[in-house]
Amino acid sequence: MATNWLRASLLSGIDKILAKQFSLSISQLENEIDFDFNLLKDPSYKISLDTAVKILNDCAKHTGCQHFGALLANEQNNEHLSLMYSLAESCHSFEEAFTEVFEQKFKHASGFRWQSSKDESNAYAILHTADISGMDSTQAALFGIIKLFKFFKKITKNEWCPTQINFAFSEPNTSIYLQEILGGNLHFNMEFSGFIFPVKQLSLEMNARNIKLNTALKDFLTLTGKFSNTNKLTQIKLSIRSLLILNQRCTLTDIAQSQNQTTRAIQYYLKKHQLTYQNLLNDVRYDIAREMLIETENSIYKISSLIGFNDSTVFTRSFKKHVGIPPTKYRQEYRV
Repeated sequence: MATNWLRASLLSGIDKILAKQFSLSISQLENEIDFDFNLLKDPSYKISLDTAVKILNDCAKHTGCQHFGALLANEQNNEHLSLMYSLAESCHSFEEAFTEVFEQKFKHASGFRWQSSKDESNAYAILHTADISGMDSTQAALFGIIKLFKFFKKITKNEWCPTQINFAFSEPNTSIYLQEILGGNLHFNMEFSGFIFPVKQLSLEMNARNIKLNTALKDFLTLTGKFSNTNKLTQIKLSIRSLLILNQRCTLTDIAQSQNQTTRAIQYYLKKHQLTYQNLLNDVRYDIAREMLIETENSIYKISSLIGFNDSTVFTRSFKKHVGIPPTKYRQEYRV
């Protein structure tokens, strides 16, 4: 079975929880489970899905907290999902936001997969953990359930209300914590983990903003599929754009993987056409920044972080050098 990878930062905040809520020595736990928690702070570092599940399980074991996955998901500030929220809000309906944004994002990114379905009365959001090989997926499922619950609540401004929340495992002795976050209607030992909610809620209206950003996600899905009618340079630019939007970072290796090619092949193409990767990256970055300055209310700090800048001051200087005016002035002059 192919290894599924995800950004280590998805588990960010574990060290703080261990230290503050359990007074647990990070260095001691690192030695016991053989993992460097500093890696969770590196936005470019990736770990296997199995490793992520093992970390959650080990933390639950060493803290004695049967809901550790839920605790982590609830305590996180979700900055790493900020552009996912923007993408979801660009959709016209809740159904579109789920099927085209969240579901596809995790399908292509990690192997930890959500699936939607519906019948005449109800809609279902089902969590698939089949890619977790031979390990207890309880903590991973708790983490995923809380993440999606908070995600849905935020993008619908709390209008989404599940009538039933299922868990495919036994009730933990700390289920009261889950009730505090999720409310009632929790059911354990069910056939699947996930949500059941009235099908009419799929038609909940979204803001339909950032249409171009949403288009970029669709472009990415097209590029990772079997067919594409666009030329090679356009494909590379779309890959850069989509990877920035999805991951806030983009490397030559990422581009090559998105197009099922080698890094050397991409480098050869760029050199042949007298192009450089850095110039292409900058062009796409500032195209996205200009769109967001005009079409969103996002702050300069947020826009800079969403396109891969760690320092908004550096972004402001670079934007002015590339575009000719500072981002604040650009927004003032070009916004309708």
